[in-house]
Amino acid sequence: MDAQRRHVLLIEDDTGVRRTLARALYAFAEVTDVYSATTALALLDRNEAFDAVVSDFCLDALSGGEFYELLRTEHPRLLDRFILITGTDPAKIDDGFRRALGDRLLTKPVDLDVLRLRVLGMMGEESAAPSSEQLTSD
Repeated sequence: MDAQRRHVLLIEDDTGVRRTLARALYAFAEVTDVYSATTALALLDRNEAFDAVVSDFCLDALSGGEFYELLRTEHPRLLDRFILITGTDPAKIDDGFRRALGDRLLTKPVDLDVLRLRVLGMMGEESAAPSSEQLTSD
């Protein structure tokens, strides 16, 4: 593995969606994908070596919002490297939380090019994002 390759933590409880998102992110980063926020928290508690976190909003046990609040106290360096994905109407998400996320709140179905650009942008590498055409031309 390239020493410069980034590492993304992906939290999504839907297996099909998780695989699709992981494949899009793997084009430029190592991806650790998990189905729950509690599993993600355990990983972070053992090793905070993630460059970005992409989380679904509706998860079992802890929601993406609750997970974000735990990051605030336990892993604050990741707050600005957190993307929330939701199938929920964004208007139903707390105003303060929506404002804090800004353009890091994405709605389903997720445009994979936008996701890649947001993740790379958080890591200062916007120009490295492969397009959908590059990914499917293999």
